[in-house]
Amino acid sequence: LEQVYHQITKLEGFTPSYEWCQKLVRYMQIVTKMVRDFVRSIVSMYGSIVPEIDLIRKYNFQEVQLPGGLETPGEDSGTTACVCLMNKERIVVANAGDSRAVLCRGGTAIDLSIDHKPEDDVEKTRIVNAGGFVNEDGRVNGGLNLSRAFGDHSYKKNTELPLRDQMITALPDVKVEELQPSDEFLVVACDGIWNSLNSQQVVDFVRERLKRGKSCVDISSEVSSSFLGRFSGIISEKY
Repeated sequence: LEQVYHQITKLEGFTPSYEWCQKLVRYMQIVTKMVRDFVRSIVSMYGSIVPEIDLIRKYNFQEVQLPGGLETPGEDSGTTACVCLMNKERIVVANAGDSRAVLCRGGTAIDLSIDHKPEDDVEKTRIVNAGGFVNEDGRVNGGLNLSRAFGDHSYKKNTELPLRDQMITALPDVKVEELQPSDEFLVVACDGIWNSLNSQQVVDFVRERLKRGKSCVDISSEVSSSFLGRFSGIISEKY
């Protein structure tokens, strides 16, 4: 069964958490290759995979030397993740944070993920129960403006609670969507886009340009340019 895997991560703060997620993706690719090679030949698999796994282990779980002393990666940094796995029948989306996956179905935008914001009832209840607060600007303890992320360990120090119940948790919401003949494309983007354009606007933007024969790479660049243009006042009110 052919499958398509796509993920997007958004950097929050310093780099270790983002780099860890990128290495995790590489590790998953190695494991996939390992399973495939195992079916073909145990001997050839063992010879080609072990060195790669050792390399990932060496650099994936290390402390980072920062000015002022030794710190644990992810103490003051974090990253969101929106991961999509798709085959010919369905899409599975796992999301932690405020990145978003949107499906175009016959021209209509279908959100396949939930933006995790501190002011939402479920998120706010967990934050308060873990000893935190959400200020009037929608920030956790006056800091983060999202409520789920990898890293950000300074928000995950309540030793009386499991990781899933900390102020900031990496527990994803998972949605399974059955594909339909009218499904056209999938957009996965960080909040930098969604803070400027809503889901339907992005779908309209992408769909119009696909009809013109533009490539996905060019359209992605144009979406980013349009987002930046809004703040400089050079984008039309249509988008």
